[in-house]
Amino acid sequence: MPKHVGFSLFTKKLTLILMSFAAFAAIVYHLYFFIQPSVTITNNSQYVIEKASVTLPNSHLNFGTIAPNNTNTIYYALDQNDGSYLYQFTLKAPLAREITGECGYVTHGQYHKRVSITLTANLTWDCQVN
Repeated sequence: MPKHVGFSLFTKKLTLILMSFAAFAAIVYHLYFFIQPSVTITNNSQYVIEKASVTLPNSHLNFGTIAPNNTNTIYYALDQNDGSYLYQFTLKAPLAREITGECGYVTHGQYHKRVSITLTANLTWDCQVN
């Protein structure tokens, strides 16, 4: 058997192993984000949310600045005590006002839970928990 045939077979097997590992890693990565609970903040107003944060019993999520018509999602740890999602938002000037509130209930091990808090165009807050 010529040397290049053996090398080609080795290369094919190595490529197959590496591709299988990459596919497995991609599946694990996406499964992690599918299982983890998350909070999403959507800004449907014409104003900039200068600071946005949500406090959970065992976590503090800092969303930073959210421009008009933009969204930010943060995944958080499953290990939570019982409590509420407490949100705090600071709107940038010209409004320069702070909005605080509560949205839904959190407890330990809520797989794939999704909480969505939306600032609407008329500056009201909408809370959805799935």
